[in-house]
Amino acid sequence: MSPPVAECFTTVIIKNRKSAATIKTAHGSELRPLIDRTTSDITQCSLAEEILPPGCAVTPHHHREIEEIYYIVSGKGLMTVADETREVEAGDAVFVPRGHRHTLENTGIQPITLLVACGPAFFYEDEIKESVK
Repeated sequence: MSPPVAECFTTVIIKNRKSAATIKTAHGSELRPLIDRTTSDITQCSLAEEILPPGCAVTPHHHREIEEIYYIVSGKGLMTVADETREVEAGDAVFVPRGHRHTLENTGIQPITLLVACGPAFFYEDEIKESVK
C-alpha cells in the first residue's frame, strides 16, 4: 500500500542553484553543492555543479570510498582517469571508480559547466589530493 500523498512530500528535497552556496576552489573553479551532506541529511548520494574556467584544471585526486560521475553540461576539455586521458564535451558522462586518480582540464575558450554525482554522498575526508604529474 502506498503512503498518503501528503507523507510523500516530507522526504522531497529541492535545492535551486540560485540559493546554493558558492565555494571557490584552490584550482579556480566555482563549486555549488546542490544536494549533499551540507544541505541535508543525505548520505548515499550527492550532486554538485562546478564551473571550471578556461585554462584551469581540477586538482588531481582520488577517493577511498566515493565513486563519481562527471556530466559535462557545456564546454570541452580533457578528462583523465588513472592513466587514460580522453577529450570530453557537452553531453558526455564520465564514470570515475573509487581509488582512481582523476582530473579535468578545461582546454576550451569557454568555461566548462559540469554536474558531479557522488555515491556515497561527498565528504571532504574522502578526497585525497595528489601531486600534478
